[in-house]
Formats: sequence, structure tokens, C-alpha cells
Amino acid sequence: MINKLHKLEQSLTALLENETDWQSLFIDYETPHVHRLWRQIDDEHRLLLHRIEPCNRPYMHKHPWSSAVHVLEGLYEMEVGVEESDQVISPRNLVAAKIVLAPGNWYEMTNPLAWHYVKPLDVPSYSTMLIAKPWPNKVPAKPNPTQRALFPHEKAELVAKFKSFFRKK
Repeated sequence: MINKLHKLEQSLTALLENETDWQSLFIDYETPHVHRLWRQIDDEHRLLLHRIEPCNRPYMHKHPWSSAVHVLEGLYEMEVGVEESDQVISPRNLVAAKIVLAPGNWYEMTNPLAWHYVKPLDVPSYSTMLIAKPWPNKVPAKPNPTQRALFPHEKAELVAKFKSFFRKK
């Protein structure tokens, strides 16, 4: 998935030209808070653009999909683990790694039993993320509270920021 994300980034400036093609969310039901732009790429994939805010207590979570991430700006700490089953996360005894990711770092999460948290350090982090269709899930996902769309000025600022990352020099 990293290779597919890298190829998509090469056309990201063009993809951002029409803001109406992008959906948005302000995710604030847990920390860190996330400003997200996303769009469907094909039947199998979505492209997500994230601004992740610094926080003290990051939310440990699984993703219902495989993903690839490219960190563009800011540092974030990430703890990663793998559950023994697809039941509730009990991460403290299952931590596999704690790392700090910097601009230019890439990673994939490809195991449906893997969980992580991200904790930006000092300043917001910006990243691209490619996700695939959700895995079949035997345990119902915890419902998330209703999330609002970004306000028009928030969406415009985020689009401008990501254009600045990928503008041809």
C-alpha cells in the first residue's frame, strides 16, 4: 500500500483542485483531535489527509482496514501492539513497539489485530493515509459519536496546507 500511496501523492495537487470532491470530518470524541479530508479513490481505497493535534492522552485503537501512512510535518510518538484475538484492546501487556515518526517516515498497518495510538509532539502533525476496504469483523465496532464536517475556512486551510506539501517546485 505504501507504493500506491506514493503514486497518489504525485497527483495530489491535481486531486485537491476541486474541493467539492473531498469530504471532511472534525474528529473530537477522543484525543488527539483530528482534522480529516478524505475522498474515494476507487472501489477499494480511500485517501485521507490528516492534521492531528498534540494531546496528553492519546486514544489506543484498532483500524477496521489496512492502511499506509506518510508523515509530512511534525513528529509523533506511536505505540503499536497486536491483540491475541479480535476482542477488546488490553494493550498495556501487548505493546510491541514505541517509536517516534518524523517527516518523511512511512508505515503500514496490515494486521486486523494490530492497534496503535499516535501522539503528536509539541505541534500538529500532518500526514497522508491510504486505507483499504474494511476487513470482515466478527466483533461489532464501537459506535463513534456524531462528528461534524470541517467549517469552510478549516477545510480551505487544510487544502491549502496539503497543496503546499505537494506543489511542484
